[in-house]
Amino acid sequence: MSGSDKHIQSAQRKNTILALIVGSIVTVLILGYFSWLMLAKGYTVKVLPEQATTSKFLSVSNGPGVIISDKVYAFGGDITLQVGAPKFITQSLLIKPDDPSTIEVILEPSPGKLLLTTGLQSPDTNWFINDVLVHIGETLAESLKPGSYTVRVEDKYYEPLELEVKIESLEEVSQTLSLTEVQGLIEINSTPVGARVKINDEEVGVTPIKVEASSGHYDVEVETSGYELLTDSLALTYADANPTRSYLLEPKKGTLKVSAEPNNGTLIINGKAVQHGTIQLAANREHLVLYEKDGFFPFSSQIKLTPGQTKAFDIVLKPEIGDVTIIANPNADITIDGKLVGTGSYSGKLPAIAHSVEISKAGYRSVNRNLRPSSSRLSKIDVTLLTEFDTRRAEGKPLYVDTIGIDMARFRMTEFSLGSPANEKGRRRNEFEIPVKFSKQAWISRHEITQAQYRNFEPAADNSSLPITNVTWNDAALFCNWLSEQEGLPPFYINRAGTVVGVNEQSKGYRLPTEAEWEWLAKRSKRANSTVFPWGSHERIPKGTGNFADESVKGSQTFYLKQYNDGFVGTAPVGSFRADRAGLFDIAGNVSEWVHDYYSSRPPADGVKVDYLGATSGSGHVVKGGNYQSGRLAELRAAYRELADNASETIGFRIARYQ
Repeated sequence: MSGSDKHIQSAQRKNTILALIVGSIVTVLILGYFSWLMLAKGYTVKVLPEQATTSKFLSVSNGPGVIISDKVYAFGGDITLQVGAPKFITQSLLIKPDDPSTIEVILEPSPGKLLLTTGLQSPDTNWFINDVLVHIGETLAESLKPGSYTVRVEDKYYEPLELEVKIESLEEVSQTLSLTEVQGLIEINSTPVGARVKINDEEVGVTPIKVEASSGHYDVEVETSGYELLTDSLALTYADANPTRSYLLEPKKGTLKVSAEPNNGTLIINGKAVQHGTIQLAANREHLVLYEKDGFFPFSSQIKLTPGQTKAFDIVLKPEIGDVTIIANPNADITIDGKLVGTGSYSGKLPAIAHSVEISKAGYRSVNRNLRPSSSRLSKIDVTLLTEFDTRRAEGKPLYVDTIGIDMARFRMTEFSLGSPANEKGRRRNEFEIPVKFSKQAWISRHEITQAQYRNFEPAADNSSLPITNVTWNDAALFCNWLSEQEGLPPFYINRAGTVVGVNEQSKGYRLPTEAEWEWLAKRSKRANSTVFPWGSHERIPKGTGNFADESVKGSQTFYLKQYNDGFVGTAPVGSFRADRAGLFDIAGNVSEWVHDYYSSRPPADGVKVDYLGATSGSGHVVKGGNYQSGRLAELRAAYRELADNASETIGFRIARYQ
């Protein structure tokens, strides 16, 4: 084969390869185009009005989309399209995949601008467009849609002006308007007639008078001999082109020079308070002059001045004194205006002014009264003081113990023997027989104090209905004092730095029950005769009587009550068992209870004890009643008493107070 043939064959091979490459590219482009047609969704955007149709323009501002000719193509997502035309406002159009293929858009014409001014520099110019107030001021500047408008301008000093205006798109219409002043008459009348008239400092004649004038504001002066100068202002406006005034002139005033003693009273002339000194009054007229001050008789007089007259007027008030009697029951301190004037009663004379009276006595609600004595009668205050506690009751306020759920019952206790007789089974040597009488009624809480109730006094306590335990006798006494403070009662226990050092036996404040009260409740209340146990004198414990060491503690402690089950191993919520004959709960068990008395192993002197508070001193205090660990009948007797000087998980308390 010749060289030329080889060259021809090589060229043929190159042409074939090139054709294959070009064909492949064309095929890919055709396949891509048809794939694009398959994936893309097309939308036709129809733009109105007709003026915008031929000149519209479209552009994609956000999202996967393209514009080809008049169609928009989106690739599977939302696109944002900008649609506009010359002299029209461009709109932003959001297209979603599920929108119809033809979308209609109505473009709004671009606004024109209206600029009008009066050049009057008036803040009261009102501009109306098509009868709608659109602006107040000298110049109107409004953007308006193309169209025809009726513009009206109003100003109170000028004739209204109305004009028609046509606005084209993007056009600015500017014009300065000339308003016409209002012409009218100012009419001035006076009584008496013949008074000189000045308008804006220019004398124009005498009344009655009419003066031609243009619109505007005018200052008027009217004056005649023997009368006060009268000044006024008026306006001639479009709404009032004929302002008319009729003036009643006042005669010239006289002068009253007032001096008064004391000089800090109140001066009233014709019912109006005025300052002392030189006072101008209308002449030829009666005036009522009144001068008064607390603690003095008032002064009053009629006075009449001639025109231009000056008259001195001297006033001296006479003191007013009243008789006063104040009686306080019981005897209490009486203070008047902060000064102590007596105890129990006061009689005297006081100035006839307002006085502040306070009647006070320790332990009672103070009474404050306002007193204004009078020379014409005796002023008397007769007060019976109430204790703070009784005052709150009279005001209908609830007892604080009620608000925290402490239920109190009142008892009138009768004479009985504290302690136990020598033949009582289980008796111990410290149960002295002591005859006791009660001269006072007492309130006793029906339940032992709970943890939740004690928590109001000591926030660290639990919030439960179990009885509070692990508190000392001193803690219990301070809780009682705290309750007294809440109700305005004098505390029963004398407290020094947190320690009880004595008692106030006359106090009706809260306290612990005495041993005598506690034992009377446990064995004598609502009973024909004293009983050994709170439930009676028989040794069999009735079911549901109380919380003791029952068979549930068998094996965990030495003594327990056989054949008795109360359902609780430890303490029970107060009131879990039925009340005893006195209406009290848990008097027989649950927890033992602190009582008021010091513990003493020596019997007191012979004789009947009245309102017996126990020994005056001792190494600890008496604890009464059984508890959930009590497993022997002897410990459940009403006369049973123990010594304790520390807090214990088996000791709680209930509260009491005298009626």
